[in-house]
Amino acid sequence: MPSNVADKQIQLDEEYQLTSEQILIENQMIFKTLDEFKRKFIDFDARLNIVEQQQKHIPSISSQQDSFDNCLKGTNSSCILSVSNRNL
Repeated sequence: MPSNVADKQIQLDEEYQLTSEQILIENQMIFKTLDEFKRKFIDFDARLNIVEQQQKHIPSISSQQDSFDNCLKGTNSSCILSVSNRNL
């Protein structure tokens, strides 16, 4: 009987060791994945900031369309001047 108990204990210890090693491996994989997500998020955030900064310097399409419409109507004096200067 005692041999059976000892064998069972060894088997449980081995299973526990394998389970612990597997958990460590899986944790390492999870941390690698999290690090990769973090890196991608930082890259995305940096690109988003660049795009937002660029958009601040570009007039919106609607304001460009309004300027064009006003130019066609002859209601925007700066547009009239720029058009007449181009024709020179």
